[in-house]
Amino acid sequence: MSSSAEREQLIENISMLVDSGIDVLSALDASLPGLQSKKIRKVVEGMQEDLENGSPFWRAFERSKLFPQYVVSLVKVGEESGKLPENLKIVILQNEKTGMLRSRLISAVLYPIVVVAFMTLVGSGVGWFILPKLASSFSNLNIPLPAITQVLIALGGFLGLYGAVVIPGVLIAVALLCYFLFSFPKTRYLGDAVLLHTPIIKDLMRDTEIAQFGYITGILVKSGISLTDALHSVADITSLRRYQQFYSYLADSITDGNSFKNSFKAYPRTASLITAPIEQMIISAEQAGKLPDVFLRFSKTFEDKTETLAKNLPVVIEPVLLIVVGLVVFLFAISVILPIYSLIGGIAQ
Repeated sequence: MSSSAEREQLIENISMLVDSGIDVLSALDASLPGLQSKKIRKVVEGMQEDLENGSPFWRAFERSKLFPQYVVSLVKVGEESGKLPENLKIVILQNEKTGMLRSRLISAVLYPIVVVAFMTLVGSGVGWFILPKLASSFSNLNIPLPAITQVLIALGGFLGLYGAVVIPGVLIAVALLCYFLFSFPKTRYLGDAVLLHTPIIKDLMRDTEIAQFGYITGILVKSGISLTDALHSVADITSLRRYQQFYSYLADSITDGNSFKNSFKAYPRTASLITAPIEQMIISAEQAGKLPDVFLRFSKTFEDKTETLAKNLPVVIEPVLLIVVGLVVFLFAISVILPIYSLIGGIAQ
């Protein structure tokens, strides 16, 4: 089990035990045997020691540095208001919601990635093993060859000489590029920028982000967390750099006394990050004093949109991939068939 999964499991266990009437210290003690990570076990033991020394539960949470700040804030508000089990359940629901939205995004993007990767491997195999043999065969024919076949021969001859170096080198370069664009923390924002400019994918990512923004902000404010702390929490949770900057800006702007309306107007990329109807809903809700309810309402709407879009994305992308594969196969077939027709014509004459 990963560390993040164990953290979530720890929260679930504490919530369930505290809700059943067990005190927090006993809940931590009961949760300890099920933890596999030595690091998390050590942190929980430190939390137990803090509680035994008279520290409040939220302070022990904060010192553990095991959980983000918004979880600490929820625990603090829950402990002070006597609603600790309810606020811990909110943390659980938020984790489930975030995980669900991310899994939808990943599953929608995974299909085209797998297809493109398979096409790349097949194309590499054809270029490495088949093209050099075709190039050798066609070069021995004493007939004029079409331009497309000449290109094929040149490519095949090149791969015949250098394919053992070029093909693995290209595959390694592509793998490294994908790693630095989508996995390496310091450069992952470049991959996010590429995806945010990719048709269809950008809509899914935006809708997923809006759904998460609405749910987390709405549920935290409804639980008693300040709006600025809730916005900082959303900035900490999201993995997209553009949205991190946007949420942090909103939090700082509202802290300075600005309204959502003025904050949206002053930020140059607001229109590309959230839709105009959502912007107007937030402005109207702020004026009416109904921000949490409106945030949760449009979160549910965009959650449904992400589900529909994630289901439809493979259906939309599949014809495009089939067209690309068909064109490649057609060009390859034409480059092979045309010289054969020329050869048959020469024999007939």
